[in-house]
Amino acid sequence: MSAGGRSLRDLVTHNFGLKLTSLFVAIAPFSMVRGAEDAQRSVFVDVAVALPAETDARILVSDVPARVRLTLRGSRSQVNAIRPEELTVTMDLTDTSLQYYYFAEDDFDVPASVQLSQIAPASVPLRWAERIERSLPIRPQLSRELPEGLVLLEVPRLEPATMSVVGPRSSLRDVDELLTAPVDLSTLREGERALRVPLAPAPERCRFGSEEPVTVTLRVDIERRERSFEDVPVVTLGGEPENGARRAELRVTPTEVVVRVSGPVALVEAADPEAFQVEADLTGADEGTKVPLRALGVPTGVDVVSIEPPAVSVEGR
Repeated sequence: MSAGGRSLRDLVTHNFGLKLTSLFVAIAPFSMVRGAEDAQRSVFVDVAVALPAETDARILVSDVPARVRLTLRGSRSQVNAIRPEELTVTMDLTDTSLQYYYFAEDDFDVPASVQLSQIAPASVPLRWAERIERSLPIRPQLSRELPEGLVLLEVPRLEPATMSVVGPRSSLRDVDELLTAPVDLSTLREGERALRVPLAPAPERCRFGSEEPVTVTLRVDIERRERSFEDVPVVTLGGEPENGARRAELRVTPTEVVVRVSGPVALVEAADPEAFQVEADLTGADEGTKVPLRALGVPTGVDVVSIEPPAVSVEGR
């Protein structure tokens, strides 16, 4: 087949190696020129901070940037080869008399062939305040409600009950107490429970003397209620008195009393007043004596708080 009749494939593959070499020779100078061209690149660099000692009388109260932006100029290949994570800078703020911190070019490990044309921000204003330490009481932050029918028997106990906190005077001036993180009462059941609870976040720019959680102890019991039953009848029992008088010839006063009981709400509310009686045992009793009273018909789980009066007088008929 003549050259004019060659296929497209023959035209491409004929002397393919020579053609590929020629293409590389043509591109290589272009790449070298391209890599040597001036380029500009912006990168963000993380900022670390060296603060004054915790015993220093002053504390930093202004914000410092988490990152700074560097504008770099140089050959494209060198600028693109820079890794921002390797350029971390540390602000030395151990001198509390500084009013500004200025970033310098030599703070950053940039290759000598690369120009650092801009740092943003170039400086940071600094504000300082008096550092103080206070010991403050801790109060548990109770959230939600106890399950129905349960109550707290006493004020929650905390260990420790106080915590030291360090920070600027302006942040602690009006703080009278520290709070725990919320304690969910809805998860509690009857009995005593000791919970390890962290403190709520410290006031702005302050820190606690300890990061350990506090122990909050709560005592939970069934909700109890008191109820009075009036006009409860007094019943008598017993044998012959020592003076030979017949029991039937004795009577007691008063014949009705008030009984006050305490117990779980459901039991106290369900108690039937008609079921209550008070017993006076006249065995050995004589006219003019006092006989103590004992409540009868009290539901199981309910306690007698008082009987008023607690005793009756024995009288002859």
